Amino acid sequence: MLEAAGQDTTEAAAKLAKWRATEKDFCKQTGLPRDNTRTQVHGFGRSQASRAVWESRKLRDVNLDALPITQKSIQAIMPFECELLDSAQQRKLQNEHRKLLVRAAGKPAGTEVGATFTISMQPLHQMTGKDAAAHIRIPDESQPYIAIHSHPSGNTFSENDLINFANRDNMKMLTAVGNDGRVYAVEKTNDFSRGRFEELKFSIQNSHPDYTSSPELYIRYIEDLLKEAVSCGVRYYTK
Repeated sequence: MLEAAGQDTTEAAAKLAKWRATEKDFCKQTGLPRDNTRTQVHGFGRSQASRAVWESRKLRDVNLDALPITQKSIQAIMPFECELLDSAQQRKLQNEHRKLLVRAAGKPAGTEVGATFTISMQPLHQMTGKDAAAHIRIPDESQPYIAIHSHPSGNTFSENDLINFANRDNMKMLTAVGNDGRVYAVEKTNDFSRGRFEELKFSIQNSHPDYTSSPELYIRYIEDLLKEAVSCGVRYYTK
């Protein structure tokens, strides 16, 4: 036991909560089930965990599954220059990103929300995930469109995000807005090639053979894929 060893259970609970948040996000993005046999610790039961979490809450080091949405994070959302939209439409997209976080702020922590628009930024559909479920299904529209969605954890795109983006001919841009106000975006250029993107994805996977073994390696794989995607006609933006 940590207490018996003279160690601080509050600090341990904070680290445990942070790891569980990272693990949850990793499992969501990879589609892998959680293996409780790897995360349970003998001698650290529910009562000890509850006490440690209660102590940790006093330091505000829990509930790290989703970052908090604040007025500051909403105002932090900035426009970015891209090929698809003119300056007025870029400001419209910025406004829609802010509205997205306002919608998410009214839901239980961790709820993912999204919306689709025409390439002239006219609204098509809105999506809201189940309470505290960091997942939504974006419809594949019958016309060229832009899809936006929130990422409660503040992380970049998932592999499934990028696969859907590449496979859907009409999806010209996909954005992810973190609860902290950070924006990630991918845009297809006229040179986009789905075949080259698939080849690149497999090449990056081969250079990251263990990318599904930990959240850190997974994020590194995604970042390398996005960095090289320009060769396939994909522009990647962060703001």
